[in-house]
Amino acid sequence: MVILLLGSNGYVGTEFKRQLDSCVTISHIDIVDENFLREFLLDNPIEFVINCAGYVGNPNVDACETQREETFDGNVLFPLMVQRACSGLVALGHVSTGCIYNELDPENPGKEYTELDKPNFDFSSGNSSFYSGTKSLAEKLLMENSEDLYIWRLRMPFESVPHKKNLLTKLPNYTTVVKAKNSISRLSDFVRCCIESYEKRIPFGIYNVTNGGHVYFPDLCRSIDNSIKRKYVTVDEISEMFVVPRSNCILSNSKLLDTGIEMDDVHTAIEKCREYGKG
Repeated sequence: MVILLLGSNGYVGTEFKRQLDSCVTISHIDIVDENFLREFLLDNPIEFVINCAGYVGNPNVDACETQREETFDGNVLFPLMVQRACSGLVALGHVSTGCIYNELDPENPGKEYTELDKPNFDFSSGNSSFYSGTKSLAEKLLMENSEDLYIWRLRMPFESVPHKKNLLTKLPNYTTVVKAKNSISRLSDFVRCCIESYEKRIPFGIYNVTNGGHVYFPDLCRSIDNSIKRKYVTVDEISEMFVVPRSNCILSNSKLLDTGIEMDDVHTAIEKCREYGKG
């Protein structure tokens, strides 16, 4: 199976490249041209396209507020272009985010969000970051033109290998932590499940690809390093520290599990990361 991987140099894309036996990557300069991409798909034995490309802001999503054109181009216009190029030729898998939902009281969340729930942390809600707004809009527009499409929702990726995008790497550097319960995704589990989606030909559609259950950030921080003095604050208190609000929510991964794809619960996944790190 030959897969075309777009966005292969990013944190998520690098893990896809590591796990895939045979994939083709082409530069961003080439793939901004829709005609080029379609001709490339016609001329090569590509069976599936995975889009990991996107604009997340640097050092964090606050930067997307002042880099709106780049954010909109990368998160909305680009995946739509890729979908048009793939139309009628190959199936498409698109990496999205679960950060399009938000709980008003994340210490005591009222529900687990499923793929049937309408996003409440996006442009239509009027209370989201620009980044989350673009990711939600892309999902909506992609699904309107849906044919042979997977949308995989990633949430706060973590892994055993240190990286600036790794939640387990970032948390020890924070002296102020929000008191919130959240779903998170082990990156290697996420990528494996995405690849298996196509290999096992599960039904096309949107999937929350998160480890089962949730973490409570204060507990997670203490388990990583309890020697660090931290201040644990409410969402209202921490919102004063950021340019835009942050998403806090728990997602259900039942739809994915019901297809037969296996996913560790979050606490097992975190423990595996720790054991791997010790080795």
